[in-house]
Amino acid sequence: MRSCRTVLCVALALMLVASGCTRSRGAGGGFPLPAVDGSVVVLDSAGVLAALAARDLHPQWRVDLGARARGARFGSTARHVLAVDEHGRVYVAAPPWLFVVDGGTGLVRAAVELPSGVDWGAPTVVANGVYLAGPDRFGAPRVAVLNIASHQITGTAMVRPGGGRPGRGSAAPDAATARVWPVYATAAFANGARLAVSYHGTDTGGIDVVDLGELETVHCASSLPGAECSTQVHGDVVGYGSGMVATTGLAGLLLLDSRGQVTRVLDTGLGGTGSSGAAQRVTEIAVDETGRMVYALGSCGYAGGLASITLPGGRSRLLRAPVASGSVSGGPVEPALGAPMFRAGPAGASTSICGDRVLVAPGGSVLAVVNTRQVQTIGAGTGAALASRAAAVPLTDAVMIP
Repeated sequence: MRSCRTVLCVALALMLVASGCTRSRGAGGGFPLPAVDGSVVVLDSAGVLAALAARDLHPQWRVDLGARARGARFGSTARHVLAVDEHGRVYVAAPPWLFVVDGGTGLVRAAVELPSGVDWGAPTVVANGVYLAGPDRFGAPRVAVLNIASHQITGTAMVRPGGGRPGRGSAAPDAATARVWPVYATAAFANGARLAVSYHGTDTGGIDVVDLGELETVHCASSLPGAECSTQVHGDVVGYGSGMVATTGLAGLLLLDSRGQVTRVLDTGLGGTGSSGAAQRVTEIAVDETGRMVYALGSCGYAGGLASITLPGGRSRLLRAPVASGSVSGGPVEPALGAPMFRAGPAGASTSICGDRVLVAPGGSVLAVVNTRQVQTIGAGTGAALASRAAAVPLTDAVMIP
C-alpha cells in the first residue's frame, strides 16, 4: 500500500480524520482510482451527517443535526436509520424527528416531528412516501408513513403485539413483561406494494410483511397465525425483483418471494476456515443496481470477510476471506495518519475486512464498507483497497447517493 496525495487526506472537520488514505498496488505497481460517481453519506452518533465522494472519499459537505435538535437520538441501537430517494434527498430517522437533507448540498429541507412513544428508524422510500418502523414502549413494532410532498405523517399501524401479559386494567401488554421486537431494517418489494420489516433482537428475529395499500400485516402461508414470516431472517433485508434477499445472521442468505416465503438459500462462502472455523455473523448485504449481484459483509468482532454472490444462481466469490480464528477488528481505536487499515492476514492471503454497512456505488465497480471507526472503498471486482478515512466519532449508519 502507498499513500495518496495529501489533498485526498484532508480531515473532515469534527467528524472524520485522515487515516491510511491509500491506493491499491497491482502486480505491476499502483493503478489509478476508477472513475466513480456518487457520494457516501455517513451519520455519526453525535448527529453529524457528512458526504464523501465515492471515488476517493474526499469530503463534500457536513451538517450538524445534533446541534439543531438536542433531544434527537442518533443510532442508539443496531439498525438502519438512513434512506435516500430518487432525487438524492437523504432521510435521517432520529426520534422524535425525521430530517430531510439535500444530498447534493447538505441543506436541511425539513424536520418532521414523528409520533411519540415509538423508537422510529429503518426508513424506506416508496413512491411518494417514506415508511418508518420501530417498537413502542410495550415492544410492539409499528409502522408510519410520511407524505414526501407535504411532510406530514398520514398513517400509523401496529405490525404485531409486543407480547407478554396485558397490563392490569388495560388491554395493552405491560411494559415490564412485553416481548420487544427491535426493528433492524425495512425493504419495499412486490413492486412497492409490500414492506418487509426485519428484526434483530436477542430472542426475536424473522420478518413481518405489511401491505402498504391497507397498512395491515399480511399473514404468511408458511407461518403459524400470529408468528412472524420466515424466522430464519436475522438482520438486513433488501428488495430484489418481486421478492427479497435477506441475511440469516450466519453465513447464508435467503431468497424470498412476494409472499415472504423462502425459495432458495445462498451460500456466501463466509463461513470461516480452519478445523473449527471462526465465529461468524453476516447481517449486512447490498444488491447492485442491475440486480445481478449481492454483496455480503461479515461483522467486526466476528470472522469478517466480504463476498459477492450472483443472483439468482448463487455462485459466490470471496473478495476478502474471513479470519481463520479469533475475531477481526474494525480498525484502530484512535485514528492516526499512516496507520494500517487492517492487521496482517495469513501469509499469502489477502487481509480481511469487516463492517456494519456495505454499499454499491453507481456503476457497480466500487463498494463502500463502513464500520464504527472508518469508511473504506473497495474494488467490487477485485476486493482491492482503494481509499480509507477514519472516524473521530463512532459512525452509526451510511447510504450511497447517485
